[in-house]
This record gives sequence, structure tokens and C-alpha cells, in this order.
Amino acid sequence: MLDSRVAGLIAGVANHEARRIYDARVERARRALTEDDSAELGRQLCDAILLELWRARSITGFEAFAQDVIGLDAQRARSLAEGAAAEQGTVLDRLPDVAVALYLRSEVALIERCPDAKVSIRVEGDRLQMALSLPLAPPARVAEAVTAIGRSASGLLRVLLEKPRPK
Repeated sequence: MLDSRVAGLIAGVANHEARRIYDARVERARRALTEDDSAELGRQLCDAILLELWRARSITGFEAFAQDVIGLDAQRARSLAEGAAAEQGTVLDRLPDVAVALYLRSEVALIERCPDAKVSIRVEGDRLQMALSLPLAPPARVAEAVTAIGRSASGLLRVLLEKPRPK
């Protein structure tokens, strides 16, 4: 049976999972805009570009995402994203499919099991660097979150390399 994540809006990620992350991140970005938190808004916009997150809701591109979804001038949004990327030492280009899928799958696993945890992914040359920030307690919840990330990542290569079968 063909894995539905192959033909999804974001390769390697189930559409319902991609939409869940999109919705959570849009909420964070809007909150940051309302609270005039430029640093957090910049980080959310930077991640949106790295992940091309707008694909999860079939938005046409970053400019439409910034203006029509977040409510921010596209030029200012790009500037905030560039500032956050520079602060993180990250190139502001879309991550490779495997990194996007791993990032989103990991974030979904954390939202479900340990919402206080955070994941970040960077590409440096030919290396993918993934970092987890986890609370120390409760330990069972933390262990469950890490286990869930492992389960969500299993089979990722197969999903990304699987070719859709002819109908």
C-alpha cells in the first residue's frame, strides 16, 4: 500500500500533521505580532521559509503567507526572517525534503506528548543537525516524547524515496 505521506502537500508528512503544525505556528506568529515580539515573530517567519510551511494550507508563497495569513507587510516579514536567520547562523533557503519531513514529524510528536519541548533543525554543508530542548520533568513524559520522535522518523527515507504507483 502506498504511504499517503508521499503524495502529501509536504513530502514525507501526512497532510493532517502538516496542517496541525501550520496552525500552531500561525498562532505563535500572530501572537508575537500582537505582542510586538519582533524576535519571536522573526523566528516563526524564518522557520516558515525554511519549511515552506505555507504549503500545508496550499498558500501560494511567502508573500501571501505573510500578508494574508499573518497580517504583516511582506517586505517587513522578509526582513524579520532574514534577521532571525542571521542570528541563528542559518541560510534562509528551504531545507531539503528529508529535513523538512523530519522537522515536522518531530514537532508533531512533541506537540502530542510534550508541548513544552522544542525541536530545531539546521543544515550545515552536508550535515543535518537536530537539537531537542526538553524539560527535565516529568521524566516519563520526556522519554515518551523522544520515543515518539524516533517512531515518527522511522521509515522516513522509504516514504521520501517511494514512487507513487500507477493507477
